[in-house]
Amino acid sequence: MVNDHLVGSFATRGKKGVRSMKNTEEVWSLVDAKERPFTQLSDRVWGMPELCYGEFRSCAEHTATLERQGFRVTKDVAGFPTALVGEAGDGAA
Repeated sequence: MVNDHLVGSFATRGKKGVRSMKNTEEVWSLVDAKERPFTQLSDRVWGMPELCYGEFRSCAEHTATLERQGFRVTKDVAGFPTALVGEAGDGAA
């Protein structure tokens, strides 16, 4: 389980207008539920080192894992064939 003190560091923004997340328990529960597939991804990626900007196998592994876990994946971010963004949820607050 993720340490609760980490939640506070992610839940604040600047000195003025400090915000706190109201759903931290739900968020960390979802993180914990995804621990195994992402730990396995990490192990696979570390087992196949690639040079900078040539991480094509690693990128493919990340893309496949994110898609299997229900994330929307944007590929070729900023014109880099090995850059991607994974998004979850609908952005509603």
